[in-house]
Amino acid sequence: MADHGVLASYHELRQKHPDDAWLAADLSLDEIRAAAREGNEHLHSLLAQTGKYLGTALASMVNIFNPECVILTGAHVHPDDVLFASMRETMHRYIFSRLDDDLPLVIAPVTSTRWAQGAGTLVLRHFFLSPAQVGT
Repeated sequence: MADHGVLASYHELRQKHPDDAWLAADLSLDEIRAAAREGNEHLHSLLAQTGKYLGTALASMVNIFNPECVILTGAHVHPDDVLFASMRETMHRYIFSRLDDDLPLVIAPVTSTRWAQGAGTLVLRHFFLSPAQVGT
């Protein structure tokens, strides 16, 4: 899910509801999230719908690939916001029952070392490949 997608949906919402005072300003992602928490019905629905789309896509990926863990991270990732609550609910609804039993779901904001951890993991993964797997 890209931040620009949420912002594009927000701008479409502004055009549909020009009388909504919360939608009159050009809000940032953090301001959209705050307004949704404060009770803005339109913005709450926008984030909940985005969460449903993300949850449906992630459930499909889990059903196909059966990963050991799902990790979501980014600059505007807040595990307690409306978007991720909706995403979790949708994921649990559509993941095949046995796959969802022990699947860790990690939702964490980006830290200054997160990119290095990911790069290091890729290097170690490649380092420990068997000779039969190299080149595939």
